[in-house]
Amino acid sequence: RGLRDAFIDLESQNVDAYVLDLRGNPGGAFQSAVEISSLFFENQIATYVVDSNGVELPFKTAKGKVVVDQNDPVVIWVDGRSASATEVLAGSLRDNCRA
Repeated sequence: RGLRDAFIDLESQNVDAYVLDLRGNPGGAFQSAVEISSLFFENQIATYVVDSNGVELPFKTAKGKVVVDQNDPVVIWVDGRSASATEVLAGSLRDNCRA
């Protein structure tokens, strides 16, 4: 069972607030952070990557993938051991006013 299905199940139970505990999470695949961000907001820039020529490349969230109600508050809990894609997800949700 995936994260998307878990959020759908929680939303069906009328959960109206979320705490994402990402403490100690060493991260994972970069694209996963963008995909998870798509569960919270759509068609927005999740993050940028700067290539070797200094060009900023935007990574946008997908359309039609949001499952968490836009009115549900989200808190992200990170610590000094949260890294990589975890940081991308936390920054994405914060920068887009979802956490």
